[in-house]
This record gives sequence, structure tokens and C-alpha cells, in this order.
Amino acid sequence: MRSRRQSKRADNFIAEVTSLSAGDLVVHVDHGIGRFIGLRAIEAAGAPHDCLEIHYAGGDKLFLPVENIELLSRYGSEEAGAELDRLGSTAWQTRKARMKNRIREIASALIKVAAERQLHEAPRLAVETGVYDEFCAGFPYEETDDQQAAIAAVLNDLSSGRPMDRLVCGDVGFGKTEVALRAAFIAAMNGKQVAVVVPTTLLSRQHFKTFSDRLKGYPSTSRRRRGWSQPRSSPPSKKALPKAPSISSSARMRSSARPSRSRIWASSSSTRSSISASSIRRSSSSCAPKCTY
Repeated sequence: MRSRRQSKRADNFIAEVTSLSAGDLVVHVDHGIGRFIGLRAIEAAGAPHDCLEIHYAGGDKLFLPVENIELLSRYGSEEAGAELDRLGSTAWQTRKARMKNRIREIASALIKVAAERQLHEAPRLAVETGVYDEFCAGFPYEETDDQQAAIAAVLNDLSSGRPMDRLVCGDVGFGKTEVALRAAFIAAMNGKQVAVVVPTTLLSRQHFKTFSDRLKGYPSTSRRRRGWSQPRSSPPSKKALPKAPSISSSARMRSSARPSRSRIWASSSSTRSSISASSIRRSSSSCAPKCTY
């Protein structure tokens, strides 16, 4: 039977070893947190072996052969206040078991939320092919393969009849806005409202201009609101917007259940969100179609 632990490629190994500096904290899969001291040649079975010297609490030392470097990983938190484990102690295994149980609890909660979403129905949003193709033609660039895959997945979500819960990730300039534009267009053409929430006023201004230009000539209305605007200066349609938890990603779209009139919103917030793009707050009671960018 092939071992589940596979040795890393030699070219990757050199880069990883050289990236370690004396004094760095590392985590051994079986022994826990230790401090990397450096490389040392150890005589074993009459032959020298290059090993990584790792110190643990109580003066314990571990010499790990370089071919077993896949057992190590960098310590991912702040090193200040970190306590070294002791070789042979059960503390590390206890913490691992506790963390595994916590991960199982989180996974169980996420599975429950996903199952509840599948029990709810959502409007099937789609537009005529000709109208959609005409809108897409306004995109001045050629779509990348990943961009096309993301767009296809989002469109499939919108037409599935199930609550949408999708996170689209990409670096700056990788085309996330176009994915959001096409989803917003479909929602707007079905009489839904779309809110695009961004973390800065500059992004709000840029997105408002982009959405307004692309949606010009279509039966939709675009509005922009800054997060610190007084209520009396806000457009009346703000009252119809659904409430949603804020996130610190580039934009968020959420379609409203009100079919009255199509509106596109661009809004900025004056405060930073405490929720990262990789950890979107999920609520089982919120099953409206949504897409996060």
C-alpha cells in the first residue's frame, strides 16, 4: 500500500529549507511546535545524513532527516507568546484531537446550512439569449478561461431555482467585475434589485461608472450611495434594499425579492468589516439568492 505521506520534489525542498532561518518556529505533525536551529550532518549507520535540528521545551532536540521535511510546516500565528511543545508529551496530541473535533463541528454546521438551502426554492433568473449576448458584447476584452468558467457557474446558479451561495476569488485585474456585471444584468432584467457593496469610496465611484455605462439603454436605474450619507440624502429606493452582513471583499450582489423595478446600487462603507472574504458569515435563516465577489 502506498504511503499517504509523499516526499516533496527536490526542487521544492531546496526552496523550503533555504526559506527557513535559524530561530523560526515550525510545527512537526507528530511532535508539535519547535524551533528550527539549522542543518546538521548526523552520523547514522556509518553514513552521514543531513538533518534539520529542531529544539523543543525542556532542552529536547529532534534531528529530522531532510527527506522527511514534509512532516514540517511553518508556524502560522504570531510567534510572540508561543510555547514550545515537549517531546513525548501528550499535550500536542490533545490539542490536535480537540481541534479535529472543533473542525468536525464546524463542518457539520456548514453541511446543515447547505442542506437547508437545498430545501428552499429561489426564483429562476434567465434572459433571452439575444439580449444577453448583446450585453456581453459590450465587454471590450476577451474572456479568460477561468473567467468564462466563473460566469458559467454563476449563471447556472441563477437559473437553478435554488438559493445561491458562491464566492468568486481573483487578484486585481482578473475580471471579477465582469462576472458581477453579467449576474447583475440578469437579475435586473428579471425585475430584481442588485446591491454592489465595496469597501472604499473610490471603488464605489469606479463601479458606479462601470455599471452605469454598461447598463445604459437597458430598462434599469443605477444609484450610488456613500456609507456616511445622511438618510435624507439617500435615494428613496434604499428602503427596498435587503439587509445583508457586510464583507471585506471587492463587491457583493444580492437580489431582492421585490419584482417592482430594476435598480443597480453601488455603495461604499466608512467602516472596515471584520469578516474576511475567505470566511463569509453564513446564516441558515438567510436563504435569498446571493453571490459574493
